[in-house]
Amino acid sequence: FRVKSVEFLTDNQPFSTEVSVNGLPFVLFMPPVTMKNGDVLIAFDPASALDQRLNSFCEWTYDTRELSIHANGHTVVFTMDKDVYFVDGVKKHLDYPVYMDDGLPMLPIARLCADLGYLCKIKGNTVEIKTHRWGYVKKM
Repeated sequence: FRVKSVEFLTDNQPFSTEVSVNGLPFVLFMPPVTMKNGDVLIAFDPASALDQRLNSFCEWTYDTRELSIHANGHTVVFTMDKDVYFVDGVKKHLDYPVYMDDGLPMLPIARLCADLGYLCKIKGNTVEIKTHRWGYVKKM
């Protein structure tokens, strides 16, 4: 195997982006990345329970490097290192390939939320997501 890059972070290093789902903040373990076109990518990290917060079920297919996210009657499929993804079987284009950082898929959060039928507002360093099941997330 080959090491493509190494990034060192100090303990308790604050990230510049605050993320909340239905008003409840959660911790990002990796800094978000802003792409040239303005899309904000965050790590789809099971440790942060983002999948549960979005009321979604996820499948990772190791051989094809595909992440399928099922929620709110929709399926979104990202393939790592590809600049296209699928929403309910319909191809959509990105200005960049999705990729993995430290073994975690980096996904465009606003696009993902819109494709799942959720609201996502990004203002400065704040990302606010609203789903349709407020009570479920508040119990987390």
